[in-house]
Amino acid sequence: MKKVKIKSEEELIKLAFDFSSFLKGNEIIFLKGELGAGKTTFVKGVAKYLNIKEHITSPTFNIIKEYGNKLCHVDAYRVFKEDIGLDYYIDNNYLIFIEWSENLDNVECDYLIEIKYIPEGREVSFLEK
Repeated sequence: MKKVKIKSEEELIKLAFDFSSFLKGNEIIFLKGELGAGKTTFVKGVAKYLNIKEHITSPTFNIIKEYGNKLCHVDAYRVFKEDIGLDYYIDNNYLIFIEWSENLDNVECDYLIEIKYIPEGREVSFLEK
């Protein structure tokens, strides 16, 4: 597991941008972290890499937001083990980032990214499954 310490939102966006260069599409990435840890900010960095110009916001109330026919951002906080229709995004080679993945059944990830608060800022851990 690779761990990186960052001090700012800009560093988190750059880290996500750099991580995106390893992705090919049709991957599922679980994002773990407390509320406000930077999960949506990480997705902003991915969107920047994909040259998506839309404003990236948390999908908390929508559950799923898609951007540029390339990126799917899921917030499963309010989901309780039901099927939320990820097949469409998988079948169409989206990069799928899922927050609160523990609330979904039968979804496996390619990468797990955990963002933790530390006194100096954040610690971001990467695990390839």
